[in-house]
Amino acid sequence: MAKTFSVDNPDALAQAVAGLESALAEPTLRRAAAAGATVFKNEVFRYVPRDTGDLAKGLTVVYLPEDSSTGHLATYEVLFVGDTTTKNAGSNKRGTKRNVSRKALAGWLENGASGRAARPFVRPSFEARKEDAAEAANKVINEALQGKG
Repeated sequence: MAKTFSVDNPDALAQAVAGLESALAEPTLRRAAAAGATVFKNEVFRYVPRDTGDLAKGLTVVYLPEDSSTGHLATYEVLFVGDTTTKNAGSNKRGTKRNVSRKALAGWLENGASGRAARPFVRPSFEARKEDAAEAANKVINEALQGKG
């Protein structure tokens, strides 16, 4: 059985719907996704191993346009950029410390490497803060809906 309803002020309804469209436009979605990713970045920063070099200095949040869809989906990634001189990676043939990609070093620490046990810090950070990240994203969206964002 179909339900019926009437609208006393159709112009106000149309204006409210138009307001929703602009409030949830791409800039809002990008701000929301970035807010959630930043929560993860801050947690990873807290727990990144400090005894292996300056890994934490290369931690950043980046927008991934190739994995995003304009107006529908904004994808961000927390990653490590640049190189670091490792403290515990041994030395090369000349006796100097070697430069290693921060991304590679983070992977070796997170997952372990030949002869080295894993020292997870990314996955536990994600698990610990996933609800907080969702709340941060929702806060941005709610503020936009209420005209504050």
